[in-house]
Amino acid sequence: MRSRIAALLLVAVMVLPMAGLLLSADEAYAAGDVTFTGIAQDSDGNPLGDVEVRLDWTVSDTDFAVSGTAHSNVDDGSFSIALPGTYDDSLTNTVTISYRNELHIMICDDIILEDYMISGTTFDLGGVKALYVFTIGKNMTVMGTVKYGSELISGATVSLLKSNGAVAGTDTTGADGKYEIKCEPGTYTITVKRGGFEDQTIDGVVVGEDSSSITKDISLVLAPEQTYWGLDLPHLFAVVGLIMAGILLMIVMAYIVYTRGHRGKLKITDDED
Repeated sequence: MRSRIAALLLVAVMVLPMAGLLLSADEAYAAGDVTFTGIAQDSDGNPLGDVEVRLDWTVSDTDFAVSGTAHSNVDDGSFSIALPGTYDDSLTNTVTISYRNELHIMICDDIILEDYMISGTTFDLGGVKALYVFTIGKNMTVMGTVKYGSELISGATVSLLKSNGAVAGTDTTGADGKYEIKCEPGTYTITVKRGGFEDQTIDGVVVGEDSSSITKDISLVLAPEQTYWGLDLPHLFAVVGLIMAGILLMIVMAYIVYTRGHRGKLKITDDED
């Protein structure tokens, strides 16, 4: 009994400190905030006062993604947003900022944090200019036709991706090869997938800057054929089938010849003799 109690105490002495370290690490991470400051500006560098500032912080090769909003100062356009997280300078930290007022959404270029760090918990982004201006309230549409040469391609999956890789919308082409995807204003990547063809990608598709719709026709390229001994798979299967059929035919013919040559030559013997 005493030995069991001693063993349990030994386990407790070893495990409890480790658990304490893990809990303290989790608490430290959860309690950490990173603060981002800057000045909201239009494309000409003029301060944007009293606009909603949205900041999205992502870290490469991880699932980390946090967002926050604040209103810029009405006089000078300055803003400050604190987000939960721990800055790791061994990874690429990217921030995307957008502004919004009653009439427009303004998208800024992506910012790599390493160039703006004051400390591990504070980043001064300086003046952040709007790159694209979109009108709010439009029903945005990306449409087009998927072709191979002059042939209309049905069954192609067309996807619209946001800058962070999230799918904003998808559609499958019909017999007329057409697709149509509804979306919000912004800059997207179009991807097209169809069996027998190489995947296609179109980057930097700006939607809503000049009009409520944009047309992007897409031409597909045949995927390289997989060959074995100079034959693609359908022809290889046909050749193998012919060879197997020939072998089976030879076996059947040999059996027929054998049975004909030995017909009537069966003998019956009496085991009693």
